Amino acid sequence: MVVRRNDRRRRLMNDEFVPTIELGNLAQRTDQNDSADDAGAKRRTYASGADRRNQLRTTDLFPKRTWIIVTFGLLLVSLIVAINVLAWNADSWRSVIGPEGVGALQLGGNGTLASWFTCFLMVSVALVSLQIYAMRRHRCDDYVGTYRMWMWFPPVFVIASMASIVDVVAIARNVFDSTLGMSLPEGSLIPFVAVLVLLAALAGRVLYEVKESRAAVAMLVVAWMSLAISVTMQTQLVGNQIAAFDRQVVLGNSYLVAAVALLIGHLFYSRFVYLHAHGLIVGKRAKVAKAATSTATREKSVRSNREPVAERAKIAKANTPSKAEIAAAKKVAVKQAAAKQAAVKQAAAKQVSKKPASVKTPTRKTARTAIAASAGEPKPATMNSFKSLMDKRKSDQKAAAAAKQESVVEADPPATIKMTKAERRRARKAKRSARKAA
Repeated sequence: MVVRRNDRRRRLMNDEFVPTIELGNLAQRTDQNDSADDAGAKRRTYASGADRRNQLRTTDLFPKRTWIIVTFGLLLVSLIVAINVLAWNADSWRSVIGPEGVGALQLGGNGTLASWFTCFLMVSVALVSLQIYAMRRHRCDDYVGTYRMWMWFPPVFVIASMASIVDVVAIARNVFDSTLGMSLPEGSLIPFVAVLVLLAALAGRVLYEVKESRAAVAMLVVAWMSLAISVTMQTQLVGNQIAAFDRQVVLGNSYLVAAVALLIGHLFYSRFVYLHAHGLIVGKRAKVAKAATSTATREKSVRSNREPVAERAKIAKANTPSKAEIAAAKKVAVKQAAAKQAAVKQAAAKQVSKKPASVKTPTRKTARTAIAASAGEPKPATMNSFKSLMDKRKSDQKAAAAAKQESVVEADPPATIKMTKAERRRARKAKRSARKAA
């Protein structure tokens, strides 16, 4: 079995010694005894763990995880419960602890266990406030300099820690009376109202400062409410209507709860400031700026996607013929068809007039044809009638084609807009981002 003391000695002896003289000069020495003596004289008396870089920083002393702060708060609440249990059973232990012990376990008064615990909590709050000031004064966007308010909190909480043991209120009242040469009447509400107004002003200012940390806001609200209750219990108007023991219990517990809530609230805000300073938490201002930037970027991308479509729509609208142009084209087509049809008729009439009229003697066949025509039978087709029929059919086909083309021109819808692959991709991205934002 290795003895712990000897093990520590062996570990320190085997630790890396860093001589202050240069190793090159030490290696060049030929006398081993002189080199050993010089090295022993220049050796470090502490291991490397005593270096500044291996020591804890002040920010390492404060918790950074929420569950640690909550556990510490529950531990403080359990201590308050234990102090109440001791105060409740103090009279039954009088024979053992004596009257001095009973007085030390009371919840109210000076020189008690509760007042010492309150003093300890107030000093801790002063230290946390000092750490918050050390970090908050380096915030870049604090153009108004609101960090200066944290400079006043450490002395204020130190005075509060003194007031939990020493009757500072009575001392301040005596100084006020002796300085002004006048004293306030008994039962005056002026000190009560002045203290409540001062507490309300301080609470509003501190809550505005720590508004980005919801847990700190909640705990500070509890603290200021407990302080207001304690101030109210000290007035004669309320204190005379409550029994002395009950008044002492409520007053002592209000001080304890206010001190615990102040400490936990400051720990929550110190955690927020530390994480915010290291970029692990995004503050409210950064969230608003980030949301505005993302909205502007989204609108810009949607606008850039819409611009090519709008330009093509303008081009298609410019190339689409109006109703007047369609009507004019239709009239021109009808006139051209009528002119072509008249030209065809005129050519057919010229061909018919060029043939000489031959006088034929009526034969039996012609006589039969004349009888059939008079009887209403169809006349046998000749070559001229067939040619004119074909010309008429061609002209009818041309007229129908022209009318069909005019109807197509009239019913032609505006040109459809086709998007490229890149534009379709951008449009899909814009829709996706819009859905995420919604």
